[in-house]
Formats: sequence, structure tokens, C-alpha cells
Amino acid sequence: MIDLNKKLQGGILISDGAIGTMLQKFGMPAGVPSEAWNLTHPEKLREIHKLYYDAGARFIATNTFCGNLLKLRSAGLESEFKKVNSIAVELVRSSVGSDAIIAGSIGPLGVFLHPFGELTFVEALNQFKNQAKVLAEAGADVITLETFTDLREIKAAIFGVAEATKIPIVAQMSFDEGTRTVTGTSAEVFSVTVSALGVAAVGANCVNDPDNMVQIISKIRRYTDKPVICQPNGGIPELENGRTIFPATPDEMAEYSLRYWKAGANIIGSCCGSTPEHTQGIAKAVRGKQPESYQKEKGTFITSRTRLVAIGTAHPFVPVGERINPTGRIKLSEELQNFKFSIVRYEASIQERAGALALDVNTGIGGEREADVMGAAIRVLQNVTNLPLFIDSPNIFTLEKGIELYVGRPIINSVSGTEKDLKNILPLAKRQGAAFIGLTMDESGIPKKADKRLKIAEKIINSAVEIGLKQEDVIIDPVIMPLSTPGYDPKIAFETLRLLKKELDIATIVGLSNISYGMPKREQVNITYLSMAISAGLDAAILNPLDRGIFDVINAGKVLTNPEKYTQTFIEEYSKAQIEDEDIERETTLENEIRLGNRNGVIGKITEALKNGIKPTDIIDTMLIPSMKAVGDLFEKKELFLLQLVSSAEALKAGLDFLKPELIKGKERASKGKFVIATVEGDIHDIGKNLVRTMFEAYGYDVFDLGKNVTAEVILEACKMYKPDILGLSALMTTTMVEMKNVIDLIRENGLNMEIIVGGACVTKAFSNEIGADAYASSAIEGVKIAEELLSKK
Repeated sequence: MIDLNKKLQGGILISDGAIGTMLQKFGMPAGVPSEAWNLTHPEKLREIHKLYYDAGARFIATNTFCGNLLKLRSAGLESEFKKVNSIAVELVRSSVGSDAIIAGSIGPLGVFLHPFGELTFVEALNQFKNQAKVLAEAGADVITLETFTDLREIKAAIFGVAEATKIPIVAQMSFDEGTRTVTGTSAEVFSVTVSALGVAAVGANCVNDPDNMVQIISKIRRYTDKPVICQPNGGIPELENGRTIFPATPDEMAEYSLRYWKAGANIIGSCCGSTPEHTQGIAKAVRGKQPESYQKEKGTFITSRTRLVAIGTAHPFVPVGERINPTGRIKLSEELQNFKFSIVRYEASIQERAGALALDVNTGIGGEREADVMGAAIRVLQNVTNLPLFIDSPNIFTLEKGIELYVGRPIINSVSGTEKDLKNILPLAKRQGAAFIGLTMDESGIPKKADKRLKIAEKIINSAVEIGLKQEDVIIDPVIMPLSTPGYDPKIAFETLRLLKKELDIATIVGLSNISYGMPKREQVNITYLSMAISAGLDAAILNPLDRGIFDVINAGKVLTNPEKYTQTFIEEYSKAQIEDEDIERETTLENEIRLGNRNGVIGKITEALKNGIKPTDIIDTMLIPSMKAVGDLFEKKELFLLQLVSSAEALKAGLDFLKPELIKGKERASKGKFVIATVEGDIHDIGKNLVRTMFEAYGYDVFDLGKNVTAEVILEACKMYKPDILGLSALMTTTMVEMKNVIDLIRENGLNMEIIVGGACVTKAFSNEIGADAYASSAIEGVKIAEELLSKK
């Protein structure tokens, strides 16, 4: 088996460049799946691999990026699945020297996973597993996952590959403008999440802006001790003589490769638009250079799809919201028993607004259905909040279900020092890449002396390290008991905290509300205890973030320990109105129901408005659409992200569908317009198109979705039939975006009068102007806004 770290001892490893670009140079027609040429033109693939090898590349990818069964089925190559993948490995092997690493290339499936698509996590995992198995059996040295944009999908790919083979996994995502993917995952979140899953290397590919790539690699490097791979595109694509070109020269890419090396990259190559000449330039610039030294961030890191939270001595105190817990809460318990989650949605929202940095999720209703309730709650919460989650249950099946459906890197709450917990829960944490809370208690109970609690903490940490986890994966809870407990001394926890910091330098946490249980003036007891615990070394606490006095302690502590950094923030924070507990009731507006993606809540508010005599058209124009626009504003400010936007759009659409009978009855409202949308010929990706379709439907347009891989002639005939006001064209790949021009030219030649909007991952405003489109939209919500602007001018 290849040892990447050993290979890298000789210096920076050079990877190859674009295959599709080279195949086009060798005559492959637009729209033909490149994997088909493994069978029909193997000599061309051999020549390309050899050119890259001779240019200096020693990390050579197979021509199997779209080689999964779903994409091959769309291309009519389903029956050739095994042959397409296995021969691709042989084509590399027969073209390069024995010192080259053969990387079996696997790309995304091109569809969203459930709940935003029909494909389940397990189904996606099996797709990746099947392809990895063929590639590994054919002789691939590593599997390289490329151009992923959805964190959940790349997790499915990692698990699938790991089930199929033991060869190393290289995990790469593609980042949009800035350092986030189109689904909102930052470079730091990606780095933490996948590094914990045991991959051999992490990195980024298919990034257009070379300056942007420097930032991405720097951020990935800060949060991983794995080798980092960097494969940028050959610049921002342009259209020239009907073909997509990438303007970066070999000298320019060589110059940037030095910056990537300085930023911490260990494996450097290129992606779309690059050639062996680019590889040769990169090789001359960085081959043989030793990786730059770097300082990895210290702490315990947890993530959601979009946010990273650090816990430990070097980081600010972390308040964790405790309110998603049915203990002593009859209404919440009843809702969970009936698989309803309105209170869960509101609790998540209000705790995040109040200042919680993570949320503890406990669905402890007992019984056989508890695991399913936890799974459903995790699904709901990930559409409502950006905060990382603590999955809280003593039941191993409930923990497994919650973690299976979680997108980022969660914390397991909790693992005691008992042999049962260490045997059952630690392997789960290792397998799923989770951090966990270790309780200083074991079969003998909770020790009454701090040094004995320290011994249990050491036992938990050592047990974790023995199975391949790290100390930084552990947060220790010294265990605080209610003051009303006979014989309990609250000072023991303080002593334990000091020992944990002095002897182990470990991250620490407590369940704060335990201390005041059964006591009067609970809030004051909690506040005082928290202040004392922080001074003893506490890093985080599970608490009620609606107790504003708690945040007074936390915020004042920040100012007193680091006035230069936190004084201005403190002043701004306390100049704003404070959130009170009763704001939960104030939050139940239609706008908030849409923001939380609560379809039943939206319908409830509409029903209430109808009873109050509000006309259906007024509900749409003055309530629903303004609410969705407010959500869109949050999306543009990056306070909400793509999948939350989709969830909100679907809630809005549910409201519109509910109103349809009333509208038809009164014949009160016409469609906003007709909208035809398609992914152009040769492109079998439809994630972006589907998002746009959902958004336009939600805004009241009649939408005609022609699907993916649609020829210009079919689009023309559809436009003649439906007579749309707007035509939307989508393309993800640089090799297919040029087809948009063919469609536009055909539409114009036939004299059809409609507005044409284009979009897609590689499409730019400049490209849109070049091909004669009326507008370019960078996102689904922007597409709706542009459509309304274009139609208003008419």
C-alpha cells in the first residue's frame, strides 16, 4: 500500500492536470462523455497520461471522474461500468513509470442527497463503494475524491471508499467565490470534518481564482496534520472562437505554485484548462522543495455544515444551548412522541440568536422509537441552525442514528469511564470522526476526590488514543452535582478542573444547570458558579443561553482577559436590546416560519390570516413574498446558506400550494410568468437547475423543467410550445458551458422573444455577455430577482 507521507519525504509531489481539456485538443466532440474514450480511443488516454508523466507529474488520475453508475447510466454507458473504470487504471499503468502513484478519480454524483434530493445517504455511499471497489481491484494506488461541493456527499464517498478498500483516500472539495463551497461549507469546516474521518490527504481542486486558492490552502492547512493537495484551474474561463479557454500561462501557474507551497500544500498540480505545459512549469518551480513548516491550531474542533467551533484553553469560552431536552417539559415531550418539531425549531433559533455557539440535542423519550426521533430532529435542526450539535443520549442506537444523519463533525455526549462505554461508544466516535465528552465517573460512581477523577479522565483519554483517536478529540467533564445532594462539595469540580489543565492540558466542559437543581435563585447560583469555574479552567458549558446574566459573565470575562480584542465588541453587544425568554412567542411570525422551513407553521399562519379576512392575493403579496425576500437577504449576507434557503423556498411553496384552491375559487391571481429551464447538452448535472426550479416555483412562476443533457433543438421546440417569458440555461462543466451559446444562437435565429438567464459553477458574467445572454445569475435567489427586474422592464 502507498504511504503518502513517505512519498512526500522526497519533497513536493507533482500531480497531473486536466484530462477533459486534453481530450478536446485531441478531437473529442463537445457533449461526448470523456469516460467513453477509455473504450473507443484508449491510445489518446495513454498519450495524455504519458505527456503528464514526462512533464514531471507523479500523481496521475484515471479518466473516471464521471465513472459512477448514475452518471454512466445518464450517458448510456451503464453496461460498461466495470470496464470503463478498470481499463482507466490500466491505461495509466501502461503509460507511466513505476514511481507514479495511480489515483482512481471519483467525482460527485450530480444530485442532492435526501432530504433535498431523492438519493439517500446509504444509496450514495453504495454508489461510491461500487466504483472504488472496481478501481482498487484494477490496481489504483489511492482513491482521489474530486470537485465535491456538498459536505454530506463527500462524507458518503469517504465511508463508501473505506468500506470497499483499504487504500488511501485523498479528499478534495471545490470552493466558490471566497473560501466556501456553493453549499456554504468553509475550507476550515471541510478540513476539520474530513481529517477526522481518517483520510490520507485533504485539499481543493477546480478553483478558478488562483489568489482565492492561496487562501483556501492556508485555511485547510491550519486545521489538519494531513498532507494538503492543491489543484487549481487554469484561471477564470473565457470564450474564444466558440471554445472555452483558460487564460493562465504555464509561467503564471508556476509562480502561483510557489505560493501554494508557502501556504502549506504538499501535492501541487492543476485542473480544468491546464495542459502538460502547465504541469512542467509547476514541476520546475516546486519539485524537490520540502513542505513548509506550519503551526496547526490547537483545541477540540466541532463543525456543522457551515460553521466551526473551537473548544480549549486558546479559544474563547463556548456556551452550549441546553433547551432541546424533553426532561420536565411536557409539551416538548409530547411533540417528540408524535414526530413534531415546532418547539425544536424555535428552541434552536432562539438559542442561536441569544448567543449559543453550539446546541445539545436530547430526545430522551425512551422506547424503541427514540433513535428515529433523534434522526428526525437532526434533519430538522440542520435546516434551521448553522450551529454544531452535541448528540446527547445514553443509548448507543440513538447516538448512531443521530451521527449517521449529521453533516459536520458532532460531539457525542457522553462517554463515562466504564468499560461498557469505552468498549461501545469510543469505536463509534472513531468510525464517525466525532469528538466526545468524557465523564469523570466509572463503575464505582463519581469519586469524591479530584485526583481520582483525574485518573478516570486519563483512562478515557488513553483508551481513546489506543483505538486511533487523539487527545484533542476529547473534552472532559469533571461532573458537577446539585448543591442539594447530601454531602456534595462543589469545590471538587474546581479542583478537578485545575488538575485537568495542569496535568493534561485538556478541553473542559460542565452541565451548568445541574448545580442549582432544586435550589431557589437558580440563575444567580448558576452565574456565580460559572464565574468560579471559568477561573478554574472551564472552557465550555451546557447551559440556558436565555439567562442573560450568564452571558454577562462570559462577555465580561473576555474583556477582562483580552481588552484590546473584546472591548469594542462588548460595547456594541450591550448597546443592543437583550433577548428575553418570551421572545420565543414573538418569534412565531410568518417570516420566521419560512426562515425555519416550517411548512406546517406557514400553513397555520396562512389559515389564521384567512380567518381574519385577509384576501389570498394580499397574503401572497404582503406576507409570503416579503418574508421570502427577507430570507434571501440573509442568504446574500451569508447568515443563511444554500440548503437553508431551499428549505425556506419549499416552505413558501407549501404555503402557495395551500392557497391555490382559494385563488382558483376567486380567480384572483395570475401566474407571474412562464419559465423554461434546462441543463444543456453534454452536461448531466442538475443540482443547480433543481434549486432554481424550486425557487421560481416558490415565487409563483409556471415552471417547465426540461431536465439535463438537453439538446438545443429540444429546448427550441419547448420554447415554441410553452412561449416562456424567461429561459434559464444551466451548465456545471467547462466543457459543456459553450453549448449555452449554441442554444442562444438557435433561439435568436428563430426569432423567439424571451429573456435568457444563464448560470452554473463555471459560468461568469463576462462569459454571459460574450454568448449573448440577457443576464447572469450567480445563485437561485439572484435568478428570481433578475427575472423580476427583466420582466418589469417589459
